[in-house]
Amino acid sequence: MKKIDLNGVWKISQPEKRITAYASVPGGVYESLLENKIIEDPFYGKNEAEVQWVHECDWIYERNFTINEKDLESGDISLIFHGLDTFTEICLNSNLLGESSDMHLAYEFTCKNDKICLLKPGENTVSVRFKSPTAEVKNRLKSIGFEQVDESLKQPYAIFGVESIRKSYYSFGWDWGPKLPEMGIWRKVELVIGDTVAIKNLKIDTEIVFKSGNTDRKPEASSAGLRFEFDAATNGIGLGYTTYELFVKKDSKVICEKNGKLESENVVEIVMENPCLWWTHDFGKPEMYEVEINVCSSGKRVYIHSEKFGVRKIELVRDTDKWGETFYFRLNGVPVFAKGANWIPSDSFIPRGRKNKLTEKVLKDAIKANMNMIRVWGGGIYEDDEFYDFCDENGLLVWQDFAFACKPTPDFDFLIENIKKEAEYNVKRLRNHPSLAVWIGNNEMEEGWVYWGFEEYVPQFKATYTDIFENILPDIISKFDGKRPYWPSSPSSGGDFENPRSPDKGDSHYWMVWHAMYPFKSYREFDSRFMSEFGFESFPSIKTLKMFCPDEQLYMDSDIMESHQKNPAGNGKILDYMKQRFSIPESFEKQVIISQITQAEAMEYGVEHWRRNRNEYHCMGSLYWQLNDCWPVASWSSIDYYGRWKALHYYAARFYSPIFVSGEEDENGIGIWVTNDTPKDENLTMNCSLYSISGELLKNAYIEITAKHLSSQKFEYLSLGEISPDEAVAFFELLDDHGNCVSKGSKLFTAPKNLKLENPGLKFDIEHLENGVYVINIYSGGISLYVHVDSDFLDLTVEDNFFNMKPMEKVRMAFKTDFNGGEEELKNLIHVNSLWELLN
Repeated sequence: MKKIDLNGVWKISQPEKRITAYASVPGGVYESLLENKIIEDPFYGKNEAEVQWVHECDWIYERNFTINEKDLESGDISLIFHGLDTFTEICLNSNLLGESSDMHLAYEFTCKNDKICLLKPGENTVSVRFKSPTAEVKNRLKSIGFEQVDESLKQPYAIFGVESIRKSYYSFGWDWGPKLPEMGIWRKVELVIGDTVAIKNLKIDTEIVFKSGNTDRKPEASSAGLRFEFDAATNGIGLGYTTYELFVKKDSKVICEKNGKLESENVVEIVMENPCLWWTHDFGKPEMYEVEINVCSSGKRVYIHSEKFGVRKIELVRDTDKWGETFYFRLNGVPVFAKGANWIPSDSFIPRGRKNKLTEKVLKDAIKANMNMIRVWGGGIYEDDEFYDFCDENGLLVWQDFAFACKPTPDFDFLIENIKKEAEYNVKRLRNHPSLAVWIGNNEMEEGWVYWGFEEYVPQFKATYTDIFENILPDIISKFDGKRPYWPSSPSSGGDFENPRSPDKGDSHYWMVWHAMYPFKSYREFDSRFMSEFGFESFPSIKTLKMFCPDEQLYMDSDIMESHQKNPAGNGKILDYMKQRFSIPESFEKQVIISQITQAEAMEYGVEHWRRNRNEYHCMGSLYWQLNDCWPVASWSSIDYYGRWKALHYYAARFYSPIFVSGEEDENGIGIWVTNDTPKDENLTMNCSLYSISGELLKNAYIEITAKHLSSQKFEYLSLGEISPDEAVAFFELLDDHGNCVSKGSKLFTAPKNLKLENPGLKFDIEHLENGVYVINIYSGGISLYVHVDSDFLDLTVEDNFFNMKPMEKVRMAFKTDFNGGEEELKNLIHVNSLWELLN
């Protein structure tokens, strides 16, 4: 098989506006207009509103390519678009090849077979006419009598009606994303000159036999049954004496092999002894294998297909118990407490995010924050193969929503047919990834029918919901995946519109903190089985704000700041929550930092409770909303659009630590808990203490403990006694046998604004090690709260940040930078501050 790459430079045009420019493929219209300086950056200022005309127009992509006579004689030829966004007409040499109507599908068009040939030797022209997605939405809404939509159904941050088409929902606007419905060739395009035979639809299944004495302590496998199913496509000719050679490899070394006669449908079964298992990175090594299938004809290899896979068993465990029903994942027999966050597309212009390697950067940072699961949210896309490859290689489980979110699907027959094709295509594309843990029907649509009023304004669509999410999708999973679990909606207690907000069954989204303005303590009153969504907003760093906002607009309710806040009244909510906890400084830059601390504390408050609640599988997952941003914005993310960590991401690295010490304070004192998510008991020393805010040591305890595997235990309770909550702070840490810190934390007993802070006398110095690696040594004279390291000129990601320090404590941390100057010069570019400096 030969492939001719048709990526690269295309011409883009809009005849009515007399616009012609060059476009990069993969890419999109907005991205190309921006690169050609035809529009201003939609991310800057209020420019988003100035470029809405773009998605209301049709656009034409066109390019020439050359093909020689030898290629024309080499068999069937197809033109494959791996991603078209969204409504198109495709022509080859002025001949209509076909149309597209689903962003989430690949499209293959025949250019030559034994009946037709639309190609010619030499130069050929391919063109793609993109139709306005918003115009198509208007036409579809008109067809069902929705020309005039009730204003109560509209959302101020979104264009109405995206649910009527198969395009990423977030592109029409969300409460954290702009209204920029992109069009374009968003994935690769190629001309495929067919061989006489090709391997397609490879499906890999593994069945593990664990060694005797299997427990939840990370078992080993004695063998694995490998089953490979695949089709042979033959361009209309018989297979004859064609054979296959199948090799299973590990690190390029052949482990086992099998060969036989190639049929149109093939099943090859192999037993592999002592396989290496695929684990999440926190449990072990994500071991990967490769299968290579060679097609041989007349003793000659004519085609090679290879694909990576892992040997692992994933289960969604739903057992009846005293609370209701469990909901947790078991990997190779080991119960996994899922720790992670929700993923949205990395850019409003997806190909640009890919070019800038945003996916890889953010996923690496997720691992640095001790995450073991990422939820791919349903309002975005089915991610690129590279996303799942990274998760495979690095031991991250993936919770995969189908591409539906928050809006009722209309009962168009053609839309249902698109959905069937889309689901089958993506299930087949992703099913061999060991990282993929579960398929989820949609985000919050069952909840919409029960609680949001879908039943009131579109009752005619309810049967369509049931058909898609409780019949069509599970049937496709069963047929084309087989062993991977399916869950109808998130949140859900199992479907059929039965109490999707139940904390006793299924997964939960909890938004009383933030949307309903409940206090943080409400998290401790919600004992979910699996927290798949909850969140709290903050501003990105001041450096990020300055990249879209001029200095004179840098205040909380300026026009530009409000245009980069898509949640109604969001900036006001941030400020209200800040005021509940903190005195508010006049400096907007300091307000930004306090907004991040408030967000981080909110998430910590919930996560530490649910992790303490893991015993007997009461709660077994925490996926906060959200990990990343698609543009620079005030949002729920822990990493902003430019990759800068907010305070929350540093907190997450601590509260997602596999062995985690936490404090559960009440009005009388504090209980010290240790949560051990590993499959091994750990002998540790726990040091916990109470200090006055002035720095006096009030109580101290050293305790030798055994943190039992896969459990959470309370080991100590420090009573306040006569000490006022407004005068105390607790510190606690775990040390291993070598005196190394395993986990540490601290807890206040009151809002920080109630404390009588004293100047902690923070000092720091810088050491240069080698190759751009530096060490910062921080010294605290007294109690230092929310110590944070930053720079106005450098982007720094340090080992830890936004932490509390005891009197006379020293913290030593490494970091990397491209800075080329000396230690003192670098020190002058860095500042280390605490709450004292923020308020004084």
